Amino acid sequence: MGGYGRHAVRDAAVVAAALALRFDADRNGRAQFAAMSLGGFAASATIVTALAAWLPLHALSGRVALGLTAAGVLATLVLEVPPFVRVLRGAPIPRGAAYVSRAAVGTARGERAGAA
Repeated sequence: MGGYGRHAVRDAAVVAAALALRFDADRNGRAQFAAMSLGGFAASATIVTALAAWLPLHALSGRVALGLTAAGVLATLVLEVPPFVRVLRGAPIPRGAAYVSRAAVGTARGERAGAA
């Protein structure tokens, strides 16, 4: 799997953030960034579609669950689509938050900043 090889989606340092990933911008390029982003968009669409099919939409609880899920996905898309489009148009891969440099990845794990 790509996350455990020499390429770069790495596990988050905090166990509570089991689904959070950090993208190593120094070790990956636009192709990996696009693949990661498109995979996230596809996963979001798949989850919303599956929930729409499986939730009891005749019940208030099902409609609330689907509405909250859709709101969360919409918020995620509002935050993630603009950087995705900018990178596809030639902008550098973002830094900060989930996008880190090699030095920051090592420092977060307790390694020396200059170590490979």
